[in-house]
Amino acid sequence: MPTQLRLGRSMPLLYLLWIGIVLGLCYWILHLSKPNTGVTCTKKLEDTLTATSKSKETGGRMENVSINESGARLHLVIQFPIFNPSLGLGEKGAKERQEEVIFCLQRNLLSPHIHTIHILCEDAHDVLFVKALNLSMDWKLVFQILGRRMTYKDAFQYASRNLLGKNTIIMNSDNYIHEGFEHLDENILADKTMYALTRREIAEEGRKCNYEDYCAVNYTYRGSHDAWVFRLMAPIASDILDKINYPQNYMGIEQVLIFYFKTSEGFTVKNPCRILKIVHRHCRNTRVKKDRYINGRRVDVILGIRSDKTPVELCHAPFSGL
Repeated sequence: MPTQLRLGRSMPLLYLLWIGIVLGLCYWILHLSKPNTGVTCTKKLEDTLTATSKSKETGGRMENVSINESGARLHLVIQFPIFNPSLGLGEKGAKERQEEVIFCLQRNLLSPHIHTIHILCEDAHDVLFVKALNLSMDWKLVFQILGRRMTYKDAFQYASRNLLGKNTIIMNSDNYIHEGFEHLDENILADKTMYALTRREIAEEGRKCNYEDYCAVNYTYRGSHDAWVFRLMAPIASDILDKINYPQNYMGIEQVLIFYFKTSEGFTVKNPCRILKIVHRHCRNTRVKKDRYINGRRVDVILGIRSDKTPVELCHAPFSGL
């Protein structure tokens, strides 16, 4: 009887001991050192962004993001202008132009073909202005304070330093990605092919303007290259960057780019604007014309590219396939 009593009293102690051993084993198993996979958390997050569908929390709200896996995704480089009535646009004109570039920025953020938008800002105020817009999917934005009005040298130099081996598009801020980019093949771009895309004009509900579509079927080629699509495998030469150190809206600068990228950088420059469609949004018939010429002359004329001595095919990029 005493022996049975001692066993009965020891049972709870044995039970607790057994539980302690089990918990200790569980703790040891869970804290075994894991092998190093060589993948950082940042890389895992970047890989997650390429999933077919996902959701992302921004500003306390969840946004569903659908990614089209077909077609190369792009890094967009732009400068986002802040329009001031003092530029000669007037209060109404400045407001309307601002709304147009905001519309394009939002469309580009929503595009499944845009991976990141790199904004080269004139000053820090531009960053605050864009952030205050609270645009959908603004987590795609990367800001770089440039401190001045962006030139093509600035844009291509930024791509040379930060986007080597990545699919890149430099585009005017009043344009947005529209259709056809599921056909974009990064292998073609990597083989030194550059697309100088002529902008498109499309009818949209509520728009009160009707500009010519410069890339329409049966339309004669006349330039108006508002986007440059490429994949740099090496930086652009510094002397070429110096030769394209002009703002995007200068008359003749597009011909200058085509000429130097063909003759000095060895690119095949094509214009598949009927396949890869970018849309121009500029309904307000107002431009700051004084900023488009140098002493009344085109850039390509000043540089001697627009002359009888230069074959037309060296400074033009007529409509083409991919």
